Amino acid sequence: MPEPLKPLSEILAYRNPDVISKFRDKCELSSEDAAEVFDETKKWLWLCAKAPNAINMTIQDSIIIIDDMWHTFILFTKEYQEFCSTYFGQFIHHVPIPKARIETMRQEAARTPDAFIARRGHTLRALYGFIHDELGRDTLIKWYEDFPRRFGNRITGQMAVGDHLVIARPPLPNAEALPRADLIEAIVARHSRYAYCSQSCGAFCTCRTTCQNG
Repeated sequence: MPEPLKPLSEILAYRNPDVISKFRDKCELSSEDAAEVFDETKKWLWLCAKAPNAINMTIQDSIIIIDDMWHTFILFTKEYQEFCSTYFGQFIHHVPIPKARIETMRQEAARTPDAFIARRGHTLRALYGFIHDELGRDTLIKWYEDFPRRFGNRITGQMAVGDHLVIARPPLPNAEALPRADLIEAIVARHSRYAYCSQSCGAFCTCRTTCQNG
């Protein structure tokens, strides 16, 4: 019988200096930033273990640095397997979106953009609401508002992580003071209108408006 899901506090207490060191050197981050990203990655994995089937736990480009840390952790196969077994009672698989599925989504976005944005908005509301309710508004704001700016290029407002391009938008005004529904809707509005550009900018397009108008 699988072990029950451990409390988040126990998962956050897990330490792996080797993973943090490898990620720090790979991404040229400070030890403090690398350790913070590792903590946020553990929170994401905890959510994956806890999420109901109705929640689409897809990593967006805004938090692609968490995905990159996940990749680094998985390289330590023995430690990753033991971590999942000990804290989640199951193995948390990393399942990339197939290229064919990405192309299908790009075509859908180009063919029926309003319907695509509406469907995407519905998916994001469910995800952001789940994050808000399980981890708190501070984590929601950190992942989708702070991380793109903190780990992005402060001059161009962009950060390349692997094949992904992250846009660092201006801060969301009064994010900390917004009611739950308004905060989620504001973040959805900033993320539902760019995805799968026909110009093949990346898995999640960051210039959809430019491409449409151009």
